Amino acid sequence: MKIVLRMIIALILLGVGYYFYADSRADSAAELVLNGNVDIRSVNVSGRVAGRLQTLAVDEGAKVKAGALLGQLDPQPYEIALRQARLDAAVAQESIATAESNVKAAQASLALLRAGYRPEEIDRAAAELEAQEVVQENAQREYNRQVSLLNKRAVSQQAVDLAEKTLNSQKQVVAAHRAALHMMKTGYRQEEILRAEAQLEAATSAAAEAKARHSVALVRVEQAELNLADTRLTAPADGIVTTRIVEPGSMLQAGAPVLSISLRSPVRVRAYIDEVYLDSVTPGMQVKVATDGGTECTGTVSYISPQAEFTPRTVQTADIRTTLVYRILVTLGSGAEHLNAGAPVTVRIR
Repeated sequence: MKIVLRMIIALILLGVGYYFYADSRADSAAELVLNGNVDIRSVNVSGRVAGRLQTLAVDEGAKVKAGALLGQLDPQPYEIALRQARLDAAVAQESIATAESNVKAAQASLALLRAGYRPEEIDRAAAELEAQEVVQENAQREYNRQVSLLNKRAVSQQAVDLAEKTLNSQKQVVAAHRAALHMMKTGYRQEEILRAEAQLEAATSAAAEAKARHSVALVRVEQAELNLADTRLTAPADGIVTTRIVEPGSMLQAGAPVLSISLRSPVRVRAYIDEVYLDSVTPGMQVKVATDGGTECTGTVSYISPQAEFTPRTVQTADIRTTLVYRILVTLGSGAEHLNAGAPVTVRIR
């Protein structure tokens, strides 16, 4: 009886053990395990302008926020350049005022020539001509009288010559007034108008050039302001300073790296999957990620490479290294900010 009982207990234990073994095999078969590494991106902080590094406000290991001041290039050369640019812009602004004043003067002159003389000016010129013609008539009568007296030998030849000279002089005066009146009535000559038009065109062109120079000067002011602002080195994103590449006092070219910052968000894992398992993974799938130290967190498959590649040497797999695999990226959720770049992890996909 005892032997039978022992056999029954043994069979029961064997059945339970087989059940758990089969269940664990089923779970293991349903779970896909991949090996990968933490893929944290980094960025080099550099200035867009050249200069001497004046200060560095952070050291390696410092946590920084986006926009935080990390360092400063010597701003003095760029402050001088900004003052010069602003002075040039002010001079250019004054030249615009002068050029516009010249344009207005040229426009007024041309308008006067095109409009001709005013009626009251013409009337005044006609009255002056009439008055001079009266003077000429008087001079003519005086000359005639002197000639008559000379014939009677009552005056000398000198008196006649003087009267003739006065008459001729008055005739010239009348001719000048008559010509002036004619000009007023007919208006200015066409060549005078053409010359005034050319002067207006030149003044307008000069004003346009002055405005263009002012626009260029304003652009130079903007560039000088930007250059001065670029002497401040700021953090492009939240992260941790990993390397101080240069120290204060160094002369830097534009774009020379100063600091290296490890970006803490997003933290991603780079892993590789065999082609036979490729259909079981899709973007957006939730996965579990664990480090060798026991830290676990969740993640989401964010990228699957469309091209196959050979298994990298840094990835340990059970298959031979020349197996073709596809690279996947898993974006980790909260709790992964402390992971170090390159750390090996295990990715479990169900």
